[in-house]
Amino acid sequence: MNKTLRILVVEDEVLVAFSLKVELTRAGYKVCGVAATADEAVSLALQHRPDVILMDIGLKGEKDGFDAAGAIYAVEFIPIVFVSGYLDDANRARAAQFNPLACLGKPATLMQIKNSFAALAK
Repeated sequence: MNKTLRILVVEDEVLVAFSLKVELTRAGYKVCGVAATADEAVSLALQHRPDVILMDIGLKGEKDGFDAAGAIYAVEFIPIVFVSGYLDDANRARAAQFNPLACLGKPATLMQIKNSFAALAK
């Protein structure tokens, strides 16, 4: 990895979010924030301007990961990797409108996540 990527983790399950933060940090990435809701994700994304967002689709509250992605993209393009246990055809089609780096099913392995970031690390 030529550059330390700054990653925003958007995940509403506390243990999963903590595990992702630890694994990504150990792998040499900088986790610049963790959000559990769409509104938190938008706020942290616009505050920290990460290199990539690891975005769960199902989040706490009324808004989902697609709502967060749309609000972020309305201000600035930040590449997204969607990670979800709900990657049916409808969600894949919704994700496609954001041209994500990847759509990964849960549980995603660190290798899958790292591979989805490969284009950004150059």
